Amino acid sequence: MSDAGDEFPHLGLLMGQLCLRLYEPDMVTGNRAMEGIYVLYFLMRRRQAVKIPEIVDKIYMQLGSTYQFQGRQIMLKVVSVLAQTYMKDVCDALLQCPLPIDRYSTEMWHVMTKTFSEDELIALVHVLLNRLQMNPKITGNYMTPLAASSAFCKLFSVPRCADVALFIYPRLLMTLLVQVHYNIKCSTIWTMISEEDCEPVRYHMKTLKTLFLAVKAYIEFAFVESDGEMLTSCEDHHRGVGLLARSMLENCSCDLLRILYLLVPFLERGDEEHQITALAFFVEDIKVLLPTMTTGLSQMDGRLFVETVVDIEKILTSPEGEDCIGDISLSLQELFSNEKEIVRASAIYLFGKMMKLAKKSNSASMRSQAFDSLVPLLLHLQEENSDITKAHECMNFLGWKLPKQVVSDKAWYEHEEVLDETCKYLVKKQEGNLQRFLYQGLYYSESKLIAVKRASIMFLGFLIRHMDHRAQKMDLTLVGRALESLIHDKEETVCIAAARAHERVRTVLSKQGNGSSGGSTTAIQHNSNTNDKSVRNSHSTTAIRNSGSSHFLGILGLWRSGAGK
Repeated sequence: MSDAGDEFPHLGLLMGQLCLRLYEPDMVTGNRAMEGIYVLYFLMRRRQAVKIPEIVDKIYMQLGSTYQFQGRQIMLKVVSVLAQTYMKDVCDALLQCPLPIDRYSTEMWHVMTKTFSEDELIALVHVLLNRLQMNPKITGNYMTPLAASSAFCKLFSVPRCADVALFIYPRLLMTLLVQVHYNIKCSTIWTMISEEDCEPVRYHMKTLKTLFLAVKAYIEFAFVESDGEMLTSCEDHHRGVGLLARSMLENCSCDLLRILYLLVPFLERGDEEHQITALAFFVEDIKVLLPTMTTGLSQMDGRLFVETVVDIEKILTSPEGEDCIGDISLSLQELFSNEKEIVRASAIYLFGKMMKLAKKSNSASMRSQAFDSLVPLLLHLQEENSDITKAHECMNFLGWKLPKQVVSDKAWYEHEEVLDETCKYLVKKQEGNLQRFLYQGLYYSESKLIAVKRASIMFLGFLIRHMDHRAQKMDLTLVGRALESLIHDKEETVCIAAARAHERVRTVLSKQGNGSSGGSTTAIQHNSNTNDKSVRNSHSTTAIRNSGSSHFLGILGLWRSGAGK
């Protein structure tokens, strides 16, 4: 008898022949053929599996010439049984089948999804993921990752694999994106397959879409369907990855933390393709999560609060921070009025950092946000222990050269001359934004912080004093009514400030009514030429006048409408 090693080359052929005999009309022959298959199977279990690829290949060829259902099912069962013992060998053999995957290969992949247990399915996808993660730049082998991608596409088209798809989703998603990047940069000629039938990037994109459907990520699937060209463009791949990440974040994908965890090794140990893909994903994560981190400051205490502020500051001053500043400015502004002093102080501090960073771009949107924040910063800096430099940063961003009196750290309620100079400067330099400043002052006249409330009242009085004929009668009436109610405030210093400010408003109203202002003609001409957008919505004004409970919300609406002009 010859050596067993010499018999191995014939085992694949023998297995295929026995499979053909299984559906013979003579049941005795069929039973003996089945016995022979089991004998071969147990023989192979006792030896190295070096010939498993040959057996799988022979079965693949026999499937092409076997048309009886029973015979095909028996051969597929043999593949399934072999794979349960020799998972890696069977997978590697199937990955050598021609691309695109034909019906025979598909049948062999599908039979495993139908007969494997959940643990065996997980082992199967791990083997395939390992092959997909091969770096073609190092190995020069683009075919194996492509075949593995195609196999995933076939597996996840079977509903039974949905849970396994969820299990491997984050790792498979990032691996597919990296493989897309590899292939769009690759100039390999696929000579074994015609270009119409096999385009590597198209294979990976098809698997990506199948994965999204398997895990019911329909919004991400829709994005790839509509904007997939960006992912397949060498110049725009990173932008496409970023938009995909934003789509996942905005739709609260439950796998975000798992994906973020995977980005760390990509950034630390990956090659260029890994790092670019991971950075594109990571930057979008920062841009979307940073506002949430900022808003969450109001619910944090102690060490967690301090650490979060430090983290936000690091992000703002990082190379990626410039892309994030516009996303958190509104969140920071909302924290200016937080009841916790440490939150207010930190928000102002971070806003100052943001203004320094934004100064490089000097974009129109950031200038608008700087204008929106200017008066609130000036008012909050009237609190004790506040840092005047933060408001100074905002003014520096706007390109203003400030008089010494404006940047004085003296309290307004003790040194009205400082506020007088500030309002005089604003009226002289920013006539187009005066109404915006006025509404901001009105908004903060309802503040729960006594120092801010008193400062806003004083600000309204001095601002209108210097606006003089520039102030429209409707605005003067609105401010006057607000100040009248504040004269009866339970805080004595607020009452005094409101009475003085109200007197200044009455003086300007009286001058306008008597036409005694030197600029009255100009005021009339200004009012007649004012665009309709400058006149507030009559319903909003009426609501403010007639409803004490809606006064605060009404002022907020006026502020936003004035800022949007």
